[in-house]
Order: sequence, then C-alpha cells, then structure tokens
Amino acid sequence: MEQHVEQADPSTTDAQAPAPTEPRIQGLFPAQVRGVDSHGATFHTQTLIDNFGATEFELRLTPRVEAGCRLLVVADIHEATVALHGNVLRAEPQADGSHRTTVSVTHHRFL
Repeated sequence: MEQHVEQADPSTTDAQAPAPTEPRIQGLFPAQVRGVDSHGATFHTQTLIDNFGATEFELRLTPRVEAGCRLLVVADIHEATVALHGNVLRAEPQADGSHRTTVSVTHHRFL
C-alpha cells in the first residue's frame, strides 16, 4: 500500500500562499462506519479512508448521509487502530452511486 504525507510549503509568501492546510496522509486505510443515513435508517458498513488529516478525513459511502450527521469510524491507520467520532461536512455524489464524504473529527481515541 503506497502512502505519503503532504504539507504546505513554508517558503511561499503570504501573497502566494493558499489557505493554511494541515498535513495530510494519503493512502487507503480500512474503516468500519456506523451512522444514520438520510432516510433515518442506521447503517454499519466497511469502506476505505483515502485522505486523512488531524481535523478531517474523506471516505466513500454508499449510504447517503446529510451534512451534520454524526458518524463513528473505526480505522486502521498504519499500525494503529483509532476510533473517530465526527460530523459530516459534505457528501458529494459520485458516478458509481457512492458519495465522497468529508468528516470533521470531533473526538478520537486509540484502541
């Protein structure tokens, strides 16, 4: 599995610099997700986190979830298993019927 970390370039000037970004870990990290979909039904599914940062992460979900929905995600990040509680920031529909979902981390705990 290939993974890498991206960081903002500190050598750029303020005029050139994009908005500050946190370091990101790119990779495919297996995850189990529990939540409530847009129809009010609870779900439990397996997926992959593919863009991970300290305050938010992205994954694909087949169930449609609304912004503000709370999720519990248990993920294997490298050699650690972490429980991530978070709120959905956005869920963008994809051509395959899934939704690219961005989640803001509200609490985490290493298991």
